[in-house]
Amino acid sequence: MTIEEIRDIPIAVFLARMGYEPARRRGDEYWYLAPYREERTASFQLNVRKDIWHDFGTGQGGDIFTLAGEFIGSGDFKAQARFITEIWGGLAPEHKTVFRSGENDREDSHRQESFTKVQSGPLHNRVLLRYLAERGISGDVAMPNCKEIRYTLHGKRYFAIGFRNVSGGYEVRNRFFKASLSPKDISLMDNGSDT
Repeated sequence: MTIEEIRDIPIAVFLARMGYEPARRRGDEYWYLAPYREERTASFQLNVRKDIWHDFGTGQGGDIFTLAGEFIGSGDFKAQARFITEIWGGLAPEHKTVFRSGENDREDSHRQESFTKVQSGPLHNRVLLRYLAERGISGDVAMPNCKEIRYTLHGKRYFAIGFRNVSGGYEVRNRFFKASLSPKDISLMDNGSDT
């Protein structure tokens, strides 16, 4: 994406892409819970006509690039542009394959599903992070160990959490769906120990 294309991305749509929706709307002003920090009262204001934001909780504000900087904790313009591109659609294609779907291990419940346009990228979607938190898994643990998987199934686009296995496949989960992206294998998590 060019810098101009990034600047043309409406911040409200960018936030929605990551799973953030306004807590309330008043004319051109959308109010959110700050998407990059914890809070209980919506203090993050977005003027959709001017496409600028202001966080009354921190005093910060600006355009889509400064918002990206808040998410990644960096003032580096290239890092901000890379983050926006990854979220907006720069997810790197990894697989175009078939994987099994089913809620349990009974053979009759497994069926081959054709998943197309499978992409993986950094896990940033607030809906997925909230789902993990409800399951007792913090973002600090999930983000370095899981990916955000986007895929098409029966002509519709979906997203889920992907936990990579040792053969390059994924265990894929969201609130409504669980499956395995082949090749199926064991998944390991490096905890820093030598054993």
